[in-house]
Formats: sequence, structure tokens, C-alpha cells
Amino acid sequence: MEAAVSIETATTKIKKHIRYWQPLMLGILVGVGLLLRLYGLNWDQGNRFHPDEPYIVFYASNVAWPQSPAQFFDPVHSPLNPHFFAYGSLPIYLLALLGHAIAIFSPAFFTYAHLNLLGRVISAVLDSGTILLTAMLAFRLCKYDTHTMLPRGWWPCWRQR
Repeated sequence: MEAAVSIETATTKIKKHIRYWQPLMLGILVGVGLLLRLYGLNWDQGNRFHPDEPYIVFYASNVAWPQSPAQFFDPVHSPLNPHFFAYGSLPIYLLALLGHAIAIFSPAFFTYAHLNLLGRVISAVLDSGTILLTAMLAFRLCKYDTHTMLPRGWWPCWRQR
């Protein structure tokens, strides 16, 4: 009886210990994922090897704030309309917004080479965010079981009782 109680208390202590380390492990995992994604960011050395990036950067660099309310409400002539939605509007508007915000402090920043690298940084940060979303999904599907964050991807979410 006493051995069963000590095993139960040891299991409880281990679960509490793992629960405290889960955010740290997840943070390390996200950090490593971000570092790997940012490594070699200028892989094409400005040669435009990626077929989609020039289009997104070109149309994002054309997005500007309207000069008048009439220009704002005119969808055909508004400078906020990139007239290009093949990849959706989020990458274009996000790149334009951050590019214009950085260009306030460094006007030379608003060039193809800099916007291209900024787009890659945005992509790396959002890709690293998918690690967090996947962990949240694992927590929700496994009902916050402490074994989900252990380095065992094959560990089942259910246990035999």
C-alpha cells in the first residue's frame, strides 16, 4: 500500500515538473525553428530566383496612402488597391505596412532588396508561429495531457485505464 502511494506521489511530482517545463521547451522549440528559418535569409543574393517574390514586392511597393477621401473611396484609382490578388491581400498589405513603417526611420529601406528580405523575415516569423498553433492544437486534442510535449511524437493521446 505504501509503495503504491509513493509511486503515485512520484508520478504527480513528475507531472508537475513537466508541466512547468513545457512553456520553456516550447519556447526553445520556437526559437530554434525561427533561427533555422532565418539562417541564409539572402539565399538568392538578390538574383530573384523565387518566382513569386518579385510580384508580391512589386505590388506591395505600389501600395500607398490616398491623398484625399475621394481617392480613398474610389476602388479603381485608390493607391491602397494593389490590383493584384493572386496570393491574397494579407502578404501584400502586411509587407507594405511594415515597409512604410520602417521607411519612416530609414527612407532608403523602401527598395526591392530590402522589401524582399523583410518579406522573408515576416514569412519566417509567421512560419514559426505555426509551431505554437500546432502545440495549442496538441494540447486541446490531448486535453492538456503532460505527455504531449515530451519528445515522443508517436505517443498516443489516450491511455489504457
